[in-house]
Amino acid sequence: MIRVFIADDSKAVRIAIRRLLESHSDIEVVGEANDYDETLSRLKSAKPNVLVCDLRMPASAKFEPVQIAELARACQCVVIAVTFAELDDRLREVARQIGAAEILTKTDLYDTLVPEIREAFNDEPLDLHAREGGTLT
Repeated sequence: MIRVFIADDSKAVRIAIRRLLESHSDIEVVGEANDYDETLSRLKSAKPNVLVCDLRMPASAKFEPVQIAELARACQCVVIAVTFAELDDRLREVARQIGAAEILTKTDLYDTLVPEIREAFNDEPLDLHAREGGTLT
């Protein structure tokens, strides 16, 4: 089972992504957040294999995008960044800072998200399969 955490400031987008993912028997949505700060506070306890993270979410003044990358590494999960916006240098830099393995546009998620999640899970060099249901170290 692939464990996915969804971080997006749009409730409608989170619901749509959840419904899409839950229609696949090999994917389980293990948590959601509506901003970067909430993502930081919830991600580790959710123990996801993959974080689907909006590139343009609200955050407190103390937030730094690299915190997402550090937490994802600590959780041993792969980050897939999503955005409605055209990719520019600033968004590419945010994606790099959060440690995104892939950047997808939200308009294409119906066709691209599930295959990208499966690829990220199957290609991940960390032993994610063995830690399912286990504890993080």
